[in-house]
Amino acid sequence: MNNSLWQSNLVPQALWSSLPGSRQGAGAFAKHQQTNNQFSPVDYVVLGVFLTASLAVGIVASFIGRRKGNADDGSAGSDEKEEFVMGGRKQQVIPVALSLLVSFNSAILILGGPAEIYFNGTMYVLSIFGEQIGCVLAALIFVPVFYQLRLTSLFEYLELRFKSRLVRLMGNFLFLISDVIYMGLALYAPATALQYVSNGAIPVEASIAVSGVICTFYTAWGGLKAVIWTDVFQSVVMTAGILAIIIRGLIDLGGIGNVWQISYKYGRIEFD
Repeated sequence: MNNSLWQSNLVPQALWSSLPGSRQGAGAFAKHQQTNNQFSPVDYVVLGVFLTASLAVGIVASFIGRRKGNADDGSAGSDEKEEFVMGGRKQQVIPVALSLLVSFNSAILILGGPAEIYFNGTMYVLSIFGEQIGCVLAALIFVPVFYQLRLTSLFEYLELRFKSRLVRLMGNFLFLISDVIYMGLALYAPATALQYVSNGAIPVEASIAVSGVICTFYTAWGGLKAVIWTDVFQSVVMTAGILAIIIRGLIDLGGIGNVWQISYKYGRIEFD
């Protein structure tokens, strides 16, 4: 899809011109059409600071974790494997929860969720209820069992349950296939968005390479602790970005009432 077609379909002109409470009205559409997608020096600085901070947070968290672990255990080589893979099993609830939140809210959801609702309506929202029920059941039924058994992964449980290492390897293999595909999509989605907003100045290949190298480095260097605290930092940035978009959108469109009215008028509100 070329840029002109994408821009013309992104915000229908009739939608802009029908906003009774909008500050900009139809003029906002004209301004939007004239916008040139080009990164300014400030944009490059912000992007560089974000990537550098993500790397730095992971490295610093790993150093702090190792120092604290050595001070608590009294030895430098105290169960390094469990410290690296499981974070010493001593992580706090809120950082772990934020890390899980960021892990599931990848760029696929951030970009794909709004696009799905824009093109197909709000029926997508109903899937959230099923997901929440699944999370609650998993937290109450499955997680306590895995925690009491002190398992590193689900695949260990498969081996214990079926008394077969082959079952464990098959489960692990299938997970790796699905996860590699998912990670490819999770990297490709923001890379294409970044290429678009930079007007092609940042190629998809460069975005994938840089983000992949940074994530691999701090994960390999600091283990689970580095991943958790980097995710905490990124969750703050993601939340701030989402709130900024929501607030700016409400201001430009004249409030939540206008947003709902426009969505209903153009057939985006549907739950049946």
